[in-house]
Amino acid sequence: MNTGKNGNYNIINNMKLKLEKSGKKRILAFHLLPILALSVLITAVYSQDKTMSEKDKMKLIQQHYTDAIKYFSTGDYAKAIRYWEEILKLDPAQTQPRKLIPAARTKLQDKNKILLIELKKSYIVGKYEDALEKISRLVENDPSNSYLTDLSDLLQNVTDNIGNRPGDDKTSRYIRTAIANLIETPDKIRKTFNILIYLSQITKDTGIKEFLKYLAKNNPVEYSSIQIIPGVDLLEQKIVATLNYIYDGKYDRAIMECNEVLEIDPVNITAMKRLGSAYYALKKTDKAKQVWQEVLKLNPNDKELKSFMK
Repeated sequence: MNTGKNGNYNIINNMKLKLEKSGKKRILAFHLLPILALSVLITAVYSQDKTMSEKDKMKLIQQHYTDAIKYFSTGDYAKAIRYWEEILKLDPAQTQPRKLIPAARTKLQDKNKILLIELKKSYIVGKYEDALEKISRLVENDPSNSYLTDLSDLLQNVTDNIGNRPGDDKTSRYIRTAIANLIETPDKIRKTFNILIYLSQITKDTGIKEFLKYLAKNNPVEYSSIQIIPGVDLLEQKIVATLNYIYDGKYDRAIMECNEVLEIDPVNITAMKRLGSAYYALKKTDKAKQVWQEVLKLNPNDKELKSFMK
């Protein structure tokens, strides 16, 4: 195996060729190629550090200081940090990198804050290709951040399967809600599953089904916990369940099902009325009235509810 300088360039070129030959070029992969190349070259250098003379080691440390300052001054804080970390590997007694790395991390965080705001603006309105481009830049800035790399993978799958969804149609609105929930509150992935399962049942959108498969594969426990009855869409299934739980006196379960219906369809009047009824049965009168008042805002002509609230 060639581990010399030419060998390292061959490794880099091979990585590039593999990316170019792949059927679908990944934005993130090309952004990371310079970083991967840097990693290969630095790794090759340090594989020889045990046999390096003290003079050569100090010369290399000085070169790394020069490179780190250069990258820091141009705003490439991730590369600057990498060089300072490598200096510490060569000589743990060095003190400057321990002071400079935290300063660079602060700068990196400040730089990323702006991109994170822009990222949110993109995915909130369903511009997932724009969001993917921004997350790729964030990963390039901070390639060791697992949260960013996971989010990049997620947005790549959203873009591949669902595409941009900026429209005002029902499906696009629901998709935006599901994706935003997944990004901002990943611990509440059940809400995203409920929305996507429902959309997969009422539309012929194959992209939604493919993205749902991707999510289910990566979150099998959460997905398998959702009961799906063949022949009935999930929204209708849950609306029926709310009434059954109320009849059985299982008001807490009725409340849970009503809330899940409202996570899918926030203005579902049937679910709102039954939510109020479940609260009322639990003697939570104030909560019941609050929910029913919201119903009357949506449907002022509900005579039955008006009469009941008098």
